[in-house]
Amino acid sequence: MKVLDLTRVKTQAQIQQLRDEIDIMCELDHPNVVSLEEVYETSTRVCLVEELCAGGELFDRLEMQPLYRYSEEQCVNIVRQIATAVAYLHSKGIVHRDLKLENFLFESTAKDSQLKIIDFGLSKHFAFDEAQHDTVGTPYTVAPEVIRGKYDAKCDVWGVGVIAYMLLCGDPPFGGCGGPEEPSEIRDNILEGRVVFGPDPIWDSVSGDAKDFIRSLLVTDQSVRPTSVECLHLPWLKQHSAESEDDDIGDNEDSFEKDDIKNCCDKEENKNDGDEDNNGNNNISQCTESKDPDKQMKCLISQKANSEDIRKDLQKKEKGSILACLCRLLG
Repeated sequence: MKVLDLTRVKTQAQIQQLRDEIDIMCELDHPNVVSLEEVYETSTRVCLVEELCAGGELFDRLEMQPLYRYSEEQCVNIVRQIATAVAYLHSKGIVHRDLKLENFLFESTAKDSQLKIIDFGLSKHFAFDEAQHDTVGTPYTVAPEVIRGKYDAKCDVWGVGVIAYMLLCGDPPFGGCGGPEEPSEIRDNILEGRVVFGPDPIWDSVSGDAKDFIRSLLVTDQSVRPTSVECLHLPWLKQHSAESEDDDIGDNEDSFEKDDIKNCCDKEENKNDGDEDNNGNNNISQCTESKDPDKQMKCLISQKANSEDIRKDLQKKEKGSILACLCRLLG
């Protein structure tokens, strides 16, 4: 439960910030975003009851790792979840503005636990042609354009780059995370944006793709920095994504043809004619929003990257349905 003290809310801007946080959380529904379950209000407090994440902060989990850093294999899995969550927020017209290790929680204590982004207190709706001017964020992950006072959603992409760097070596690229640097020094380091992959023994085992990924995100000119969606297609994460899809879908992911599905579904309908005669309309599929196979096919193809979730959902459906046929085609 997140408890917000209303006695400390003095200005209209603070009231609007509180409303924005609640409104934004009500819009969100994603596996890598913490969900808001209930909201309660008293005369002095607003209580946000959120999904329980018992695995603790990413910050604490990093400190528990050998040599205070993740292996590259572990890191790419974590960063992909972070980038996916950020891309989802941006697709909803929301910029988080405070990405940091402390704002990611693990769902459970399991090693392969899912990661979830939290704390939307500084988040804001944005328009793609609208610049933001509020200086907000955390010193060790704040983007240079935020310091300058004119930025857009790509400030979150900078935060993803900082987090990736920290997960691979244990330290922030520009200081500001409990180190000896003065605030002015941290600010200058960020504005300069010079990324150093050192000390050498730590980074020697890190792949070139990982370093290129970080370099491309930690570029001070936000106009040439990739978007959150483009981040997911950079080689470091793209390779991991391709491997996951191969595991989930198999080697025939590009072999889906409309005629194959149509023939399969026709066979299923013929196979179940006897049952339908006995049971009337009881075997008519209740799991599809559209009865048009073409629309179902388009939906399936557009969500191939999430095929594991699709398969689990499809396997719950009746054997005589069109979607059960698609499930068998998926293998």
